[in-house]
Amino acid sequence: MELTYVIPSVPQHEIVKTDKYWTNTQDDQLIDILCGNTAFIFGYNNKTVIDKMVETQQTVGFLKGQSNETCSASRELIEYICRTGNFTSLAWAVSGSDGVELAVYINDQYWKSKGIHKPTVVVFNPGYHGTTYLAKVFRNMYEQSTRYVSVNAPAWESTDDRMNTEHAALDELKIILQTNSNIGAILMEACPWANGIKPWSHHWWTAVRALCDEYKINFIVDDVFAGVGKLGHYFSHQRYNVQPDISILSKSLTNGYSPLSCACVNKEITDTVKDSWDYSHTWSPNMGGVGAALAVKDLFDAEHISTIESELAALGGALKSSGIIKDYINIGLLLQLNLYKSYDNDTLIKNGLNGFISDNNTIKICAPAIADGEYFHLLYLRLVQALSNK
Repeated sequence: MELTYVIPSVPQHEIVKTDKYWTNTQDDQLIDILCGNTAFIFGYNNKTVIDKMVETQQTVGFLKGQSNETCSASRELIEYICRTGNFTSLAWAVSGSDGVELAVYINDQYWKSKGIHKPTVVVFNPGYHGTTYLAKVFRNMYEQSTRYVSVNAPAWESTDDRMNTEHAALDELKIILQTNSNIGAILMEACPWANGIKPWSHHWWTAVRALCDEYKINFIVDDVFAGVGKLGHYFSHQRYNVQPDISILSKSLTNGYSPLSCACVNKEITDTVKDSWDYSHTWSPNMGGVGAALAVKDLFDAEHISTIESELAALGGALKSSGIIKDYINIGLLLQLNLYKSYDNDTLIKNGLNGFISDNNTIKICAPAIADGEYFHLLYLRLVQALSNK
């Protein structure tokens, strides 16, 4: 018997239209405070993205990207991404989860080609990295495996605690690297978010890069969540002036309009693995996604995102000073509100906000890169209304 539909256990809100930063039901116009799981940061129904997708798909409908086939759209995007992130090559995958798997595969191939046994990856928990089996292994969902060693980081509860907890995690990381010769890479989310938005400090980024250099292992950055704007730059590592060896993009790469991801690679790894490559997907790449990513490239405006970051900080500060929230964390397009008490998720819906309140009494907000005065005015009013203790 085929399972085709499951009756939901909670009431659903039927969305009749999405546009800009709005999700519309039959009765309400809601601000989508998470931009469709933080992917649609250039807005729903964006004509520039849609038109470019159609143009690209109609010009070249399919490309065998791992063969000797190419086209101008794919070549333009590859050159832009590699130049922007200071990489030599990239390989295409479909989703963010696939991109992480691809990056680990590239790392495995690198060590295999050099004839060195280094199958273990250092990861940090709580973390995410996707929905595939390996990603779940990395976040301790299954039995312990020789594929990874886990470090408890970021463990801080407030930015005041961040320095001490990061130093403790770095001490733990140094011991692991000193005592385990099978480690071939450190895999790090550019901005952890699964247990709350907890951006790493600049010191952390430089320290991890220095440890990778000291122990001659690869530094892999999972930039799926934070990349293409969330931290203010196309690649998050640009914010910290630290260069990883491999970086993974997805989500906002296409503004969420089409599944597409890539693992971007430095020259040393590229030269080592290029003759031992056997990794591909049917969509390598998805040409609709290439079109969307080219449109995002043209829409990307780091200066405007910097202005939005300041607006979000002002909004968080106003809510805190008025006693509505306990504290807030802001970086780039991301804002987390730490609440004094728990609220029902319907509180947001009833006050014109499409989002959710986490178990640890926080609200995550991903502002759109097209945020304007209307967005900030209504967002503030609706948050005050939803969270007011009156």
